[in-house]
Amino acid sequence: MEEINWARLAMAIDGEGSISIAKQVKRDAIRHYPYQYSLLVSVYNTNYILVDWVQYHFGASIAKTDRRVNNHKAEYAAYFRGQDAALVIENVMPYLLLKQEQAEVALEFQSTVRAYGNRTPLSPETLDYREQLYLKMKSLNKRGRDSD
Repeated sequence: MEEINWARLAMAIDGEGSISIAKQVKRDAIRHYPYQYSLLVSVYNTNYILVDWVQYHFGASIAKTDRRVNNHKAEYAAYFRGQDAALVIENVMPYLLLKQEQAEVALEFQSTVRAYGNRTPLSPETLDYREQLYLKMKSLNKRGRDSD
């Protein structure tokens, strides 16, 4: 991949995207912990050209969401999950201007993820650490003003 494309993707993530940790309630009883966390990198836009470019160059998945307000355009998202998201972050990190701290938290989170297929229970310490990283990411991505 050309370096210029990693820089372009970094700008898209900084300006039109997000780096986040998703938290979902587990549905199956096989797991020994109530939540599942996953790393997510997304780029959003109402113009399909941007998300199509991300998919073409980096293999992102694409989703379309219809807006709730009738006179708003549909929004498209190009996204990466898990190890794919971590790989993207590692490559765009030198070029990020705004989301450097989120990228660092994301990679720290991903370091707690084991190889696929490992079904042994996670330690309480690992679960607690993941929750701390999730809350830190949530704080970094908080919208609105901070109270003074």
